[in-house]
Parts: sequence; structure tokens; C-alpha cells
Amino acid sequence: MECRPWKMHWDSQLYKVLLYQYQVGLETLSETIPTIEASLVFTNRNSVVCTNCDINQLFNNNAHTSTPQFSVPSLRVLAVRFQPSLCDIKQRYNKEIRKFVSLPLFFTGLGGYSHEHSIFRRIPVACAEAIKGVFERAEQLYARLQDLLAKYAPHAVLGTVDMGALVEEHLKTADDFMVNMKAARERLKGLQQIPDVEKIDCVSISTVPFKAAVEDQLRRFNDILVNSLRAQAASELAQVEEYLGKGVDTLQAKPQSIKEISEAKRVSLVLGQQRQAYRESLEKCRQKNQLLLSTERDSLDEKSLPSLWVCIFAGQLLISTLPSFDHHHHITPTQIGAVPLELGALESRWQQFEGALKAHDTMLDQQAGVLKGMVEGRIKQLNGPRSLDGMCVDTYQGNGRGPHQAAQRRSHPLCDALGRDPAQLDGRLLRGCRSVCSWGLVWLCVTGCGYDRWWLVALTGVETSATLRTLITGAKADLVSLRAHRDELATECTCFEIGLPTFTADLDACGAEMDGLLASLETYHKYAEELGALAGMNWDALRNHEMAHTGADDIEDKKFREALFSGKMVQFEEFLDKWTEAYRALPREDPARLYIMYVRVDIFTPDHWMSLFRILDFNKAFGLSQLTLRHFLDKAKVMVERAAQLKELCSRAQGEVQVRAAMNEITLWGDTTQFALTSHPNPRPIKLIEDWNSLLTQIDEKLALLGSLKDSPFFSAFEDAAKQWETKLATLNTVLHALNGIQRKWVYLEPIFARGAIPAHQQRFKTLDEHFRGIMTRISADPRCMSLAGMPGIVDTCASLTNQLDRCQQALSEFLEEKRERFPRFYFLGDEDLLEILGQAQNPAVIQAHLKKLFQGIHAVDLSPDNTLITTMRSSAGEVVPLSTPVQVTQRVEDWLTSLATEMKQTLHGLLRQCLAEGGRIFDVRKYPAQILSLAECINATALSEQAIQAGQLPQLVAALQGRLKDYTEINVAGDTLLDLKIKVLGIPNNFSPQFHLMIFSLVMDLVHCIDVAQQLQAQDVVSLDGWAWQKQIRFYCRERTVTVNMADRFLTNTSRQQPPAAFPSDTTNSLFLTRPQAEFLYTFEYQGNAPRLVHTPLTDKCYLVLTQAMRLGYGGHPYGPAGTGKTESVKALGQALGRQVLVFNCDEGIDFKSMGRIFVGIVKCGAWGCFDEFNRLEENVLSAISQQIQAIQAALKSRAPAVELLGRDVQVDPNSGIFVTMNPAGKGYGGRSKLPDNLKQLFRSVAMTAPDNELIAEVILFSEGFQHAKDLARKLVSIFLLCRDQLSIQQHYDWGLRPLKTVLMAGGKLLKTVLMAGGKLLKAELAAGREVTEDREHELIVQAVRINTLSKLTFADASRFHALLGDVFPGVAPPEISFGELKEAVKAAIAELKLEEIPSQVDKVLQFREALTQRMGVVLVGPSGCGKTTVWRILELALRRLGQPIAKHVMNPKAMPRSQLLGHLDLDTRKWFDGVLTVSARAVTRQADGAMSWVICDGDIDPEWIESLNSVLDDNRLLTLPSGERIQFPPNMPVNFIFESDDLSFASPATVSRSVPVDAQKNVTK
Repeated sequence: MECRPWKMHWDSQLYKVLLYQYQVGLETLSETIPTIEASLVFTNRNSVVCTNCDINQLFNNNAHTSTPQFSVPSLRVLAVRFQPSLCDIKQRYNKEIRKFVSLPLFFTGLGGYSHEHSIFRRIPVACAEAIKGVFERAEQLYARLQDLLAKYAPHAVLGTVDMGALVEEHLKTADDFMVNMKAARERLKGLQQIPDVEKIDCVSISTVPFKAAVEDQLRRFNDILVNSLRAQAASELAQVEEYLGKGVDTLQAKPQSIKEISEAKRVSLVLGQQRQAYRESLEKCRQKNQLLLSTERDSLDEKSLPSLWVCIFAGQLLISTLPSFDHHHHITPTQIGAVPLELGALESRWQQFEGALKAHDTMLDQQAGVLKGMVEGRIKQLNGPRSLDGMCVDTYQGNGRGPHQAAQRRSHPLCDALGRDPAQLDGRLLRGCRSVCSWGLVWLCVTGCGYDRWWLVALTGVETSATLRTLITGAKADLVSLRAHRDELATECTCFEIGLPTFTADLDACGAEMDGLLASLETYHKYAEELGALAGMNWDALRNHEMAHTGADDIEDKKFREALFSGKMVQFEEFLDKWTEAYRALPREDPARLYIMYVRVDIFTPDHWMSLFRILDFNKAFGLSQLTLRHFLDKAKVMVERAAQLKELCSRAQGEVQVRAAMNEITLWGDTTQFALTSHPNPRPIKLIEDWNSLLTQIDEKLALLGSLKDSPFFSAFEDAAKQWETKLATLNTVLHALNGIQRKWVYLEPIFARGAIPAHQQRFKTLDEHFRGIMTRISADPRCMSLAGMPGIVDTCASLTNQLDRCQQALSEFLEEKRERFPRFYFLGDEDLLEILGQAQNPAVIQAHLKKLFQGIHAVDLSPDNTLITTMRSSAGEVVPLSTPVQVTQRVEDWLTSLATEMKQTLHGLLRQCLAEGGRIFDVRKYPAQILSLAECINATALSEQAIQAGQLPQLVAALQGRLKDYTEINVAGDTLLDLKIKVLGIPNNFSPQFHLMIFSLVMDLVHCIDVAQQLQAQDVVSLDGWAWQKQIRFYCRERTVTVNMADRFLTNTSRQQPPAAFPSDTTNSLFLTRPQAEFLYTFEYQGNAPRLVHTPLTDKCYLVLTQAMRLGYGGHPYGPAGTGKTESVKALGQALGRQVLVFNCDEGIDFKSMGRIFVGIVKCGAWGCFDEFNRLEENVLSAISQQIQAIQAALKSRAPAVELLGRDVQVDPNSGIFVTMNPAGKGYGGRSKLPDNLKQLFRSVAMTAPDNELIAEVILFSEGFQHAKDLARKLVSIFLLCRDQLSIQQHYDWGLRPLKTVLMAGGKLLKTVLMAGGKLLKAELAAGREVTEDREHELIVQAVRINTLSKLTFADASRFHALLGDVFPGVAPPEISFGELKEAVKAAIAELKLEEIPSQVDKVLQFREALTQRMGVVLVGPSGCGKTTVWRILELALRRLGQPIAKHVMNPKAMPRSQLLGHLDLDTRKWFDGVLTVSARAVTRQADGAMSWVICDGDIDPEWIESLNSVLDDNRLLTLPSGERIQFPPNMPVNFIFESDDLSFASPATVSRSVPVDAQKNVTK
């Protein structure tokens, strides 16, 4: 340990040196990294590129060049890469960087610092910008490497394509080959200029492998060019030789006939036309051969041409094409080479061919005249008048002309079927061969008899269509012969240069018409066959065709039901639609087809079918089972004539279908609908019905459906069935409504009566329980709904059960009232909570949950291991008070709770006696609870003060009290002597419990007040106990068996101390009196726990004086004034001083005089104080009625009467009870408040609470929190609030009163505690040496607290002015920003997770919001829609979850529901309370485990209609009071917040604004 400072010194020196060297090393790091070796290599991608590339993408024709240009940029990245890869190079380079950057992290120096706190670990942070520059230079290096790849990629382009294929496709002329060969030679010279090594910083790249690969590509490219050049020349030479050989052979032939002469003439013309093209091919061959000769002379060797290349200009390749020719043709230099061709003999053969061609043309011209005449004669013969017609008629007549054949035609089946002359049919056929032949013509031919016979024709048309097809097929064969003869003549005319003749007959059109006719006949043949098959099908089978393909399980299928009730026969409908489309000539609105739809419905009942048979005159001998489609086709005329009757029948059937479908739906519902049952937890198993609303809704829908059916004109056929269903459904509806109420009441009452709680009504409930279980058992056995309606006597049974349950419920209400009479604190519990306590009186979990609602300070109790004895009581702050006598926990909960209340008071009284008996300089703070210590100090201070007054030793009194204060602040805890108040109050060791801090805080507050009183007495030179300065103070006296608290009546002169009045209880063993002549009160020893203390100010003393004198006279107290002036807190503090249970109720419009009467009953019976906050928010008529009740209570208190009549019954009166009301002034921005009626004003003594001494309050709180310069800090802090109120803008959500001031004071205390705890032992050592927390440091903490709690609510403009005001009031104070540590990082991570943009102002706003949540229970996010209010709390929620702090959210929109649904309502008839959305959430929050964070989020504009009901929740009471008298308490240590999202606070009253922390969400916050 002695060497550590020396090591730390040299570590610091090393740090400076290493920091400098580290910075220098970062700057030169790229130069000092070891060389990274790499090679530039070529990657062969031919198999990928050459087969799939689009040639249009590879080549662009340049208008200024004769050769195509190859575009290479898309192939550069493919061809060239590094070895090792660029990715590997990056990894090696980055590894070297990280290795250097992380060196300080592992350097420990001489060991002066621990590894976690090593100063060398700060070096990388200090050089963050230099490290950033290293990585930026690394990125620049990578970019240069990438540029190097792009630089050399064009050299490797030949390896990326199929060179042979591109050369073959695009190089056609000798010039093309010559240009590319020349370009290759020039590129070779440039290739040698590439350096063998490229050096980029520490990376060395070898280009040798790459250059070798390019050389290989050039050699292959040169071979391909030469081979392709000779191959093209050889191919062109072969084509010319073939042309000459064939031409000479053809011209040597001698034609002997017209056909041969014509063919010779045609060949001669063709040869003449091709001569020029082959002459050009010969010339190209000669040019390429010449290029081959020059190539042979200038053959390339490896020295002069190590690599054949292509000229690259501006990133493009001067080449015709570059695919792999050798891949397709397998041509190699050894197969062809650069050997030239022999072309000398070819010239002589060409001259010989031209001479033969001229001689052949001369011979053909001599024979042309003779052959022309022969061709013209044959044309005239073909255009003769009988050629075509005769051919057709002969074909039809079977090449016969006599009568015998005519007779055969008349006897043809077609003629017999139609009754027509064959000549007519012949004419139609001939006309069909010359005009547009369509199915319409054939249809008219076949069905010319009209619509009444088309069914018959179709049914007999199979044989007819076959005959027609035979005739037309024969005619088509003759037509083929005519076409061949015509084509032959046309060819001869062309050969002899005769104009093409015009033929009288259009043979092509005639052939097309015959083809169409044959296709129509084939279609008609199929149509006739299908119709014949369909017409013979049974009508019932046809009608139910669709049903045959649908299973019974598909009855609910929508498509099937549509088919079943739509009246369509799918098969017949599809047949008609199909053939109507095929036969366009058939009218779509054919009457027979229109009216048959009325008889093809499948919705007819037997009655409908009988009517149909009668309409269509069907034979009654056959029934529906024998009916076929043919029967309807035969009755086509009748259907047309009686169409109106058919329509009426179909309409009636269709209408009845709809009614029948509705009735079937109801029947199906009745047969299939069942109750949804759920098991009920009960010793005797039973199933209960759930989903009542859905079932009752369905019944209402079915009844409405039956009602709508009555309006149908087709309802008469279903009237009887409908009446039966209507009766059944009405019965079921009545029974279900009754059974719903029965089940709900049974579930509510059964657990109570099962325990035998009400013996007088036990048998009644047992009987109805058996009846109810019987009904539910039958429902479980048959869960169909309609079976319930059929139970015998079910309606009477339900009525009887309802009546009996009502009587049992009334008995229960009387039972609960009896329990409340026996233990009056039960009046402040709801029926549900009371029933839970009564039902589980010995359940520890239930006991702990409800004790805090029954007692002022008991938050929990400790039980014996067997849970039968209560041994200790605990406060919400964790204070533990052992009971002097354990309380037995029995089944009768009201008895052991009464015992607990009694034992609580006896225990505290005994502890007080023991504490006073021990005496000593100070009381033992570890042995006694805070309440007893404070009470003992007050008693001791009263005694010392009276002794000092009588002895004239007030200065000594002040010194003695100051000495006690010093003793309390120097208590030795765990061997640690805390030097001053600052260390004592806030610098608590880790093993120092939090309740000790609260205890010392309370003692300090009381002693400070006692010192202030002593100084006042000294200043006024009081020498007598009757002096007003002493008489107006609260004085505590402990007598033989009582403790009293006295206060003077200013207008009385009686100075004698009186004993408690005779009307007070005779047993005052546990009593203490607050006393003063004529204003003496018993101390009731209600355990208060570690309740916070109120700062005593002159306004507080005035309030105490008025309230105590009002109670002495039998009246109530009425503090009034603006929000945040301490009205309710003063009443609670006075009650705490008297040991009273003070019950705060927040009044709202939902409270009526009966609810208030029940609260009054509980107050006067248990001796508590009722403080009714916002009393003037009650309606005036309610206030008038309440005044009568208050007047009766006050009259009983004045007269010391033992009872008072309330709500029509006598109620015992505890004389220690009291009624107080607080209110804000009517008007002045406090909406919903009215003035008190005059008769009510007279019942209270008013005290104005308008101007609390903020500076004094701030001074005392700061001093109690540990600030040594509290007076100066308080003055400046109050000044800054006054300046903000006067100089900042006026905003509805601004509040500069006492509540925000107190929030700042408490925040400052927390900051001071954090500072003192942060230093640990080191800080205490400094303080021991005299180095205290300076005044400047205290100023910084206060300014920091002010900024934390103020900036979040300021507008942007006011924020600037606020900083200026802070600078004026606290000059030179620049507090550091609060470090949120992990929370800030979690907020940023949450923003990223929500995919939002990180905005610094938004991050600050989230942190401000978090700080506001820790300061106050109510936080308001203020801003217009879209400014990000919801986003702020969502970000914070996610951030806290990431830190392991889950949050239970309850989100609601208060404006989306009525007030009764939000806050709950009281049934005025049954007085039963029904929770609302917010109260349900509040109960859920209170059931959360200790330490669990909960948010109740109200997303909607703040409205006084509902927000005022939360006033007691948002202030220090943390209490939600209900009109039923129930109180939902949120413990002080429970992290629960009410969060409001609102556009503004324009409608909020100052009472709401002062109780909440506004956070301006719109300032600099965007999503």
C-alpha cells in the first residue's frame, strides 16, 4: 500500500509518453504494417459468359467505324481478382489495425491501478479521432485496390467471351479480319509495358500471372482469326464451284415438251438472277485469299507477337466479334493453317458458264411462240360454263344422269325426313359451294319448319348430318383436282411470260366454304347426340344432378345452398349455354328456352308439381319419376301459350323457398345450438353457462326474423309452424334472462352461504341451490338450448329462484351491515373486499392485502408459523413494531380485527410509557418506532418548555433542544460516526435501513419546530404559562393513564388545566391528551407508521388553532384556498399529531347523500376523522341533504350524546371523530365547483390557506435533507420560482406553487444523497479531515434539481429565458449534466429496435420523462397529435424492459367512454358498486407484487369531468376514493404512475396542474 502512490505517479508519466507515441503510431500505421503479398490473376469465366450473353449487349455499331465495337465494363469484375482475395487482404489489414489499437487495453504499467480502472485503457478513447482516421485511410486503400482491378480488367476481356463464336458471326470481309489482326499486333506492344509489381501502401501485387494469362488469350485469338479467315474463303470457293457445276449441267439438257420447256425457262431465269451474287462471292474469296498470302509471309512468332490483343479505346474493343470459334467448329491451326487457295482454273470455268447461258436463252426464245397458243387454249377450256357446275352436280348425282339416279335421290332419308324435293337440296348445296357457307344456312335447310320442330329435327339429325357429310366430302375431292389443274396452267403462263389468267370460279373460297360446312355438320352431329341423351334422362334425376355430387355434410356450404334454392338445373343450363354459343344462328331468346326455365326448377313441392302437370296437360298416368326432358320438349307450344301461368307458379314457389329457407334456418339453429358451459371451482362440481350475450343476441335475431316473415305474401303456408317457434323462442328468451340473473347471484352468494355465514337463511339457500344445480345438471346432460324451453315448469321455477335469491341477497346485505356494525372500519371496504375477508378470514395473503385499507399505518403483519397469531405490525416504509400480546386469528374476522385495533393502541401506549421511563439525553432510536419517539419528544419538549418558562431559563431551553438535535445527528451506527446532519441524514451506510432515515427525518422536523417555538418564547420574553405565545402552541401531556394534547382558546382567560371531560370513555389506559384550557383532546394511539412530517409555518399554526377550536365547539374545520397550499396536508398532520385515523375522500359528482351517509356512519363509529377534499364539487342538492347529516353528527358531538340517527337508524358516536372539508374557491379557473349553501357554511369554521411561507418550508426541508446552507438556498430557490411566474409566458400547464417547489426540494435531497454515497469511505475520510461539501457544490445540486424538474415542461422560448434567470439567481453555477448511464444507452437501443430515427432532443425528452416519473405520480405528456407523445413512453418502456424492469401497462382513452364506464357507478336501487375501466386497472395495480412497475395510461384530452376525481390519487395521498366509500390505496413505495396524453391543459383546473408534472412533448421532438 505504501508503494501505490509511487506506482500511480509513474503510471501517469507512462500514460503521457504512450499517449504521444500512440498518436504518432496511428498516423504512420499504414506505412509500418508488414507488407501484404498478393497476385493479380485471371478467372476463366468462358462457360458462363459465352453461352448466355446477349450479342446486342456486347456490341454497339459505331457510325464512324466499319467494325463493331465490344463493350467491356460489365465483364471487368468477372475477369480479374486478387490472390489471396480482396476480402482476405482486408481481414489481414484490419487485424493489424486492431492489434495496434488494442495495445493500451492490455498494458498494466507498474500496477498502480487495477485492471478495471487502468488509466491506459483511456488512451484509445482519447485518440478516437485518430483511430477514425486510420479506418478512413484503410477504406481509401481498399478503394485503390478496387480501382486497380478495374484498371486491368479490360486486358482480360478476351478470356470472358467465346471468341470463336463471335468471330464466326461478325467477321465477314477481308477488311474486318485485317483491322483486328492489326489491332492485335499493336496491343501486344502495350502489354509489355505493364509492370511486374504494383505497390499500394503496404500491399504488393504481382502482375506476372495475369500477364501470362493474357498472352495465352492473345495466341488463341490469333489462331482463331487465321483459321476462320481460310475457312470462310474455302466455303465461298466451294459455293461458286457448286453453282457453276449445276448451271452447266442444266443448260446442256434439251427440253422436248411444254412442261420441260417451261422448267428449262424457269431454271434459266433463276441462274441469271443468281449470277451477280455468286460473282461477288468469288471476288470476296479472291480478297481473303490475298490476305492469307500476306499473312503467310508475315506469320507471327512468339518473340514479335507474344500475345495477340485487341485495341481498346475509351473502354471499348475494336473487334467484329469475340466468341470461341474453336468451340463450335473445332478448327485448329494444324487442320487448316494459313495456306492460300488456288483460284486460277475457276476463271476459265466462269467464262464457259456465261457462254452456255446465252446459247440456252436463244434456243428457248425460238420455241416460245409455238407453246403460247397451246397454253391459251387450255385456259379457255378451264373457264368453260359447265366445268365447275357440272363437276359438282355430277359428283352429287354419283356420276349418273338417268331417271334411276333421280329416283334414288328422292328416296334418300334426308328427303323423307324433311319432305323436300331433292332438286331443292341440290341447289342449296351448289349455292353453298359459291357463297359463304355457314351453319345458319344449314340450320335453315334442316329446320325450316320453325321453332316448334327444332327439337324433333335435333333428335332425328344424326342420320341427316351423316348423309350431308358424305356428299360434301365427294365434292371436295373433285375440287382438289380442279386446283391442281389451275396451278399447272399458272406455272406455264409464268414460264412463257404470259399474263396470269382470271378464272371464273374462286376455287379457294369454295374450298374454305366446304371446310366450314363440314365443321358445322360435325358440330351439329355432336349436338344432336347430346340432346338425344339428355332428352331421355329422368327429369327428377336431371333436376337433382347437382345434389347427387354433394354430400349431406355439405349442407351448410354456400355454393350448394345457392344451387339448391336458385331454381337452376345445372346440367341442362350448361347444355343450352354451350350449344347456343356454338350455333350463333339460334336466337338466345328462343321462347321455348325462356319458358322451360320455369319448369326446370328444383324447388317445387308435390303441390307445385301437380299444378304444373295440370297446366301442361300431362298425362296423369305417369308421375314425376317417369317424367323426362322429352315430355317438356314435346309441350313447347303449350309452354309458350301458357307462359303466364308458368311464371306465376314459379314465382310462388320461389317466394315460398325464401320463407322455407328462413324456417329451415330457425329449425337448424334450434336443433344444433348448444350452451357454452364451463366448470365452476366448487367442492360440488357444477357447470355454468357462459357467453350469455351471444346467445341472447341470437334469440333476438331469430324472433326478429320470424316477425319479418309475417310480411311475406307467401307466409300463410308456414303460419302454424311460425307460431310454434315464436312461442318457443319467447319462452326461451324469458327463461335465459331469468337464469342469467340467477346464475350471477348464485355465484356471488354460494361461497358465503356455503360457510354457514347466515344460519337463519341457510335452509332457504340450500333449497334454491338444489333447484339451481338440478337445472344446470339437466342442461349439462342435454346442452341444446331449446331443450331448456321444454323443461316442465321452467318459467315458474326461474321466477321462484329469482325471488328466493333476492331474499338471500337482502339477508346478505343485512349480514354485511351487521359485520360493519361490529367492526366499523369495514364501512371503508367495498362489498367484494369485505366478502373476501369474511370468506378467507385465516388466509394470510388476504389478510395482508386488506389490512392497509383498514388501518392508518399498518401495511402488513407478521404471523406465527402456523398462521394463527399476529405477532408484529409493519408500516409501508418497513418499520416493524412487535405487539405486546399476540392477536389470535380466528374464523370470526371482525373479532380478531377488533382485538388487533385494541392491541395496536395498547402496544403503542406501553412503548410510550417505557420510552418516557428510560429518559436519558436522547431516546433510543433503534428501540422504538418513529411515532413513539416523536410523541415522546413532544411530551418532553412541553415539560422542558414549561419548566424553562417558570424558571425564566428560556435561553438554556434553546441550547438544550439544539443539543438534542445535535445528539440525534451524531448517532453511532455500525461503528461509523456521522459527523454532521448532512452525513447523518443522507450518508447512510449500505446496512442502514431506509426507515431509519425517515425516523431521523421526522425527529429533526419536530425538534426544529420545538427550537423555533422556544426561540419565539425567548423573543417575546414569556414568563408565564398563561402567555399567549405559549398557549397557542400544541402541548402534549402524559398523565397517569392518559396522554392529552392541549391548545388554547384565544378568547378564554381560564388558565387552569382540566381533566378529561366525564363524557369521555372511562377507560383511558391507551389515551393521550392534546390539551389546552377548553381545547383538550385525547391521543388515540392509532399507529401512523413512518408518515412524512409537515413543516410548521405560521399558516400551519393558524390552521391548527382554528381547527382545534372548531372541534372544541363541536363544529368541523374548513380550510379553503387555491391548489397546493397544504389544506388537506394540514388536516392530516393535525390528525397525526392527535393519533387519529384520518380518512381522505375525494368528492365528485357520483356521490349522493346515501353514499355520504354510509361514510359518516363509519367515521363516527370508529372515531376517525373524515377529510372531504374538493367538497364543493358535490351537487347543490346533495350538499343540502348532507348538511342535515353533518348537523346531526355535530349536535351529538357537542352534547356528548352516545348515539346519533343516521340513514334512519341509531349509530353509536365516538367523541374522537371529526368531519373536515377542504375546497378550492368557486370560479377562478376551478370548474365544476360551487359555493357552499349557507346552512352548510354554519357547520364549519373556515380558515383561509392562501399564502404559505414557501421560503420557510424550503429552508426546513433542505436542512432536513442535509444541506448546511439551507437558508440561502431556500431564498434563491423561492426567488427563481417567483421570477419564472412573473417573466415566463403564461401557459396552462405551468405551476410555480408549493407542490413543484417541494418536488425540487426532494430531488435535491436525492442528488445530495447520491453525491455523498458515491465517494464511499474516501469521502468520509475527507470530511473527517475537515473537507466538507462546499456551498458551491450545494448550489450546483439545487440548480441541477431545478433544471431536471422544470425544463421538461417549458416551451422552447421559455427554456432560453429560464436559463438566463438561473444564471442571474445562481451566478457562476454550472451544474454537470446528470449521467443516466445504462438507461441512455438502452433508450438509444430501443429507438433502433422500433426502427425510429435517433434524434438527440428526443432522447433527452425520454430521459426527462423518466425523471418526471420518479418525482411525481402523475405525468402529463403535452403536445398536439403526431408530436410523438406515445412514442416517448413506448421508447422508455422498451428501454426499461431491456434493463430488466418490466412494466404492467393499462392503456385507455377516457374520452371514448362515458364517465360511469370509466370510473364506475353506484346502482341507486341496490347500492351495489360497479367498477369502471380505470378502477379495474387501479385494483390490478394494487395487486401487483412489491416493486413491480405499473403505468396507467390515459390517452385522451384531459377533462375536469373525470380528471378531478383523481386529485387524491395524484397528490401525496396516493388514494383513489369511490362513491361507495371504498378507498384504493397506492402504497408510497409502489412504483406506479398515471400518465396522461393530451393536446393541452386548457380545460384542466389549477388543482390538476399542480398535482402533475407536465412534459412538453412537442418541443424539438419529431419521429
